[in-house]
Amino acid sequence: MLLLTAAGAAGRATAQAAPATSASGRPPAGQPRAAPALGTYFEALRKRRLVQGETAKVEELRKLLAAGERAEQAGRHEDAALLLFELVESPRFADYAGEAEVDGARYMLGTALHELGAEESARRYLRAVLDK
Repeated sequence: MLLLTAAGAAGRATAQAAPATSASGRPPAGQPRAAPALGTYFEALRKRRLVQGETAKVEELRKLLAAGERAEQAGRHEDAALLLFELVESPRFADYAGEAEVDGARYMLGTALHELGAEESARRYLRAVLDK
């Protein structure tokens, strides 16, 4: 549950622009602070032993990708986005970042985010696929 909440919060954070800061490094009064990167959330969860820290096996990657595909095809875009965020952003899958399966996950994540109205985040993931 915490992983899903962290992924959702980070997804919302990536869709927002970073607020301006004052000379002290703090945002001006009334402005929200910038959210930490998703990797920071995963690291905090790993330290608390709420998520696994070792590299995932390729079978895990394919299983998670298949679950994300099923959710996306069924129109369950929020579920798909959460599953695909884990696959694309989790340090457990970092060794597979250049694989075609992960590019497919990035594309599906971009599509799911578009369906959810998170256009800026959707473009970021879709651009990552197109830039390869």
